[in-house]
Amino acid sequence: MMITPYIFIDISCIFLLTILFIGIHTTGNDDRSEMIYRKTVVSAIVLIVVDIFWSIGKDGSFGHNWMVLINIVYCAMEMLVFICWMDYSNSVLGYRYHSGKGGIWIPVMLILVSASFGVLSHWSGLFFGVDDSGVLSEGPLGFVYGLYAVSPILAICILMLRDAIRADNRSERRRCLTLTMFIVPILLIGIFQSIWYDVPFLTMAITLDLLVIFLMLQDQRITTDPLTGLNNRPHLEEYMTKTFEKHRSNGDDGMYILIMDMDRFKYIVDTFGHSTGSECIVKAADAIRRACGNESCFIASYGGDEYIIVMESDDRGKVDVLCDRIRSEITELNRGQPFEIHLSIGVSALSDGYDSVRSMFEAADQDMFEAKNRFYEETGYRRRK
Repeated sequence: MMITPYIFIDISCIFLLTILFIGIHTTGNDDRSEMIYRKTVVSAIVLIVVDIFWSIGKDGSFGHNWMVLINIVYCAMEMLVFICWMDYSNSVLGYRYHSGKGGIWIPVMLILVSASFGVLSHWSGLFFGVDDSGVLSEGPLGFVYGLYAVSPILAICILMLRDAIRADNRSERRRCLTLTMFIVPILLIGIFQSIWYDVPFLTMAITLDLLVIFLMLQDQRITTDPLTGLNNRPHLEEYMTKTFEKHRSNGDDGMYILIMDMDRFKYIVDTFGHSTGSECIVKAADAIRRACGNESCFIASYGGDEYIIVMESDDRGKVDVLCDRIRSEITELNRGQPFEIHLSIGVSALSDGYDSVRSMFEAADQDMFEAKNRFYEETGYRRRK
């Protein structure tokens, strides 16, 4: 068998995807999105293997019956890859498009209908035809199959664009738009592939997008706190330094550091257990994220029950409003709870003349401890941390 450029590209894609699978598999991470990512990679590898057989047999090398079977399997595998891709986006953004009992029938039906395109083509030749000698030819309605094949990722793309428009949180909007940027090329190339058979557009697009997502997952693992999903401490320190230097070099003072610490957290852990304590940490992080909304905020977990926000604004009043929103969101968390979550907040402003990011950070930290002392004095609680 001669290795054509088409087959060489496919083999190269399989090699790269195998490396990606090994790389993500050896992390031992049970995160649902990463598990679905692995399934997507495996489905893509199988699809490309089928694509190699399809490329070899499209000129009649395998005969009529085998080529019809390859077409059917190719259609089914292509749909499976797109469903895995939709499921990955679903897991990242929290959609539940086929949750609950019987939900598995949605992807099963999509795959069966996709396979039926291959069967119908055998009879009608409308989408792609296979003659008696096994030679493949493009049908007059090939683009219809292309549109159907990409329908799952088209649906999730529409959902993401909708949520990007509705999102109150800037980071959530950015996440929706980022995933959309990965889906649109596959959406378009999937249609092109159904029209032009002689170039492996689809396998190249899927492989490159899976590679980019792999790199994003590695970056996320390095810069994200695993419990809260917020930025972690090393990422925070790098960001604070860069932001401080940027504002100092530009001659403006629109930078603020907010340090928050959960009061009576040791009491919550000692009384209700570490699991409840972890739950409080996550809920408080989500409340802070909601409170920040569209403000230009960098939110980080500083360790345990401590959080830090780096905010850029020319209006000190917006900082005060943000602090009020955080307190309001935390108050909502306490409804119906046997304990009270409370955050002490300390603030420092670059406009106060700090000569280093460390001195600015220490000032916010001191302000936070003063707020914490006021909380214990006003409430009469005995300080246990």
